[in-house]
Amino acid sequence: MPITIKATLINNNDKKPIANTSVALFFYQHIRGRVRPVQVAKGTTNVKGQASFTSSTEVGGFLPRVLLKAIVNNKWQNLTALPKTYTAALIDFGSVNINTVQAVSVGSMRFFGMANMTAAKPAAAVDTNKIKLIENEKTALALQLKTVNEEKAKHLAELNLKKKEVEKVQTEKKAQQEKNKTLAERLAASEALKETQRKELLSVRADLAGLKGNATIKPGIESLAPGKNPKLATTSMKAEAVYMQAVKAVNKADEKGESEGRFRISDVKMTLKVLSGEKEDEVRLIKNANEFKVIQPEMLSVIEFNLADRGNARPSAGEANDAPVSKMPKLTGYTESMALRKLSEIGLRASVYQQQLSQEQIEKQPNLAGQVIQQHPASGKNVTNPNDISLIIGVFSGES
Repeated sequence: MPITIKATLINNNDKKPIANTSVALFFYQHIRGRVRPVQVAKGTTNVKGQASFTSSTEVGGFLPRVLLKAIVNNKWQNLTALPKTYTAALIDFGSVNINTVQAVSVGSMRFFGMANMTAAKPAAAVDTNKIKLIENEKTALALQLKTVNEEKAKHLAELNLKKKEVEKVQTEKKAQQEKNKTLAERLAASEALKETQRKELLSVRADLAGLKGNATIKPGIESLAPGKNPKLATTSMKAEAVYMQAVKAVNKADEKGESEGRFRISDVKMTLKVLSGEKEDEVRLIKNANEFKVIQPEMLSVIEFNLADRGNARPSAGEANDAPVSKMPKLTGYTESMALRKLSEIGLRASVYQQQLSQEQIEKQPNLAGQVIQQHPASGKNVTNPNDISLIIGVFSGES
């Protein structure tokens, strides 16, 4: 990419533009173990003292040190090494003030006594003018030094700002990398769950195929009069979601009965039957209750539960702690609320923990989610410490 160089040369003595003079840009480079300026571009100022020229030299990741020179009084003179704008595509030095009047050197002199002469007065006047010129040059140099210091402070501020921007970009990049890593982990977990659900669906389809092959059970649709082929309105759901909603519905009914009704649920048995879905991990449920009349009862899901009177089943907290218990009941296979209720009926309490089910467990027993998979003490063991009872509930990946 070519680099554009811009500068405006101003005569610091009369504040007029310096026209038709050569201007050159140099890059400092290592040559034979020393840093030397090397010319990379050259141009000429116009009547307004403006110079705009290009260089085909390309810069890398770091911008090199630069130097601007111009021909002043028939000699190349170093102007400035501090551009106002410096990028890989543009180097703009702005207005550059140049002293065109050469400094005058006053040598040391030794005076001897001599007669008064009127001719010495013009020489003294000349010396006074030279000293005044030197003072003006000194003032101009002081102003130029002040300008250089101001430009230096400005460039340092810009450098600090760019440094902060780079740090911000690096922080954002690191945060994005962490986010991408998390998304990749979630995607891997999702793929594993998808594979598990696919295997569960294959198992459900195999069960459905077995039901269709059973001569004693005929689907309700086949029992309709000839020529009728109604299309059932269905809704698709994840196979896992059907089971979890059924468990949640039973738990909600149990909690509502506990708080408002006279009876509580003592045990539950669920037989869930569904239609195959269009996707491998989905099943279909009948959407309109009026269409159940075309389905035979053998094809419907069943939830059975027994009720017990609340008044005679649950002792108070004080009575529960004092009630003598000798054997631990069998709680594996119960839902969390049913297991806690069974313990409460005999005056015991338990600490509940969750454990993510392995893929092998899900493949063998998909209904383990939401059930007690381990208990302590074991079934039939003596309860020596009522406060040392724990239940472990199985959960699907991502639910714990």
